[in-house]
Amino acid sequence: MEKVKQFIYKNKDLFSKVLLGLSGGPDSMALFSLLLDTGVNIDVAHVDHGLRSESGREALALKSIVEARGIRFIQKNLSLSPGKANIEMRAREGRLSFFQGLYEKEGYSALILGHHQDDLVETVLKRVFEGASLLNIGGMKRVDQFKEMRVIRPMLENTKKEIYQYLKEKKIEYFTDPTNFAKGNLRSKMREEIIPYLETTFGKNIRSSLLNIATEHQELKENVLSRIGLFIQGEVSGPWGSFVELGEQIDRFDLSMLIRQMAKKRGLVPTRNQVELLIAMHFEKKNEKQVVISNTIWTIERSILFIYYKSCNFELEYVTKEVKVGWKDLWKEPQQTVSKKSKLTIPNLQMRHKSGQKLKDWYSRHMVPTFLRKRVPVLVVDKVVEAEFLTNSCFDLNR
Repeated sequence: MEKVKQFIYKNKDLFSKVLLGLSGGPDSMALFSLLLDTGVNIDVAHVDHGLRSESGREALALKSIVEARGIRFIQKNLSLSPGKANIEMRAREGRLSFFQGLYEKEGYSALILGHHQDDLVETVLKRVFEGASLLNIGGMKRVDQFKEMRVIRPMLENTKKEIYQYLKEKKIEYFTDPTNFAKGNLRSKMREEIIPYLETTFGKNIRSSLLNIATEHQELKENVLSRIGLFIQGEVSGPWGSFVELGEQIDRFDLSMLIRQMAKKRGLVPTRNQVELLIAMHFEKKNEKQVVISNTIWTIERSILFIYYKSCNFELEYVTKEVKVGWKDLWKEPQQTVSKKSKLTIPNLQMRHKSGQKLKDWYSRHMVPTFLRKRVPVLVVDKVVEAEFLTNSCFDLNR
């Protein structure tokens, strides 16, 4: 395990004050020992999921071991029902929520977890079977980010066999969770049945092949993120939502990755069909289409990706001075245009604009996004649209 110690020493600045997720199993107990040996300043967080009768006694034993070393021990008790669906997912969400709350409160430099190479292999295979996108297929990184937390997995390049050997040499005790070996446990089934079956069937060590996928995925991901990052940097946000100008040069693959990354920022997971529909909007110019993802609406028009909230009613206030406003300015700060001195109304696009054109033609000529035309209010005087706020036209509202 010397390479773990070398990694810690080399990245000492990342380990200034860390939170270790300690389950008491072989992986986290090995990591606890390694962190002590390298002199890292740690606090320990333990989650008792309440799924086994002996978990309470194990938590007390861990607390005694940790506090005997002068280290802070923080425990969270969950009440999960073993008979309900998605128990693994709910347990993971409960742990991460606990870790995140501590991380924000205490200001740790990183959350340290005991994942190892075998975990990475299983994750890649699981995501292949699940049909994950290329940006998500590679699994875990040694130094990663989860929301606002830096997550470090120092043992990610070590096998489970190496960890057991280290525990044996150091005579380190650990707890064994029988639920990890239960038949209903997907990870257990992959480890004990699926991977051995695939290796027997193909006559090769698929672990190395899956690790190659993980490595190449990280290189691909970094390359793609550097390209789509330029678009994300140009994101314009406001109370209504966000928009990103795509231009005509973006290709289908990068647009697909951009959509998924924009969704990920919002905690959303679009389906493959939703992504394909948005791509078609851009390349096949399918205007007036939209995709609903959770509480947001997505559309692409005139090479601009729009994401706005379902609850958005595009209300405006009304100013009483000369103004020059276009939809892009309005998107950023719609509240700067509001006043209640004159009544604004939702437009009928067949209304006559003061230019003499129908409002529909006026908006089309000025390339106003279609979905805004019927939603953003206008000022109507004697059945004529005297003022609108989407085309950079200049008008004096005191006239």
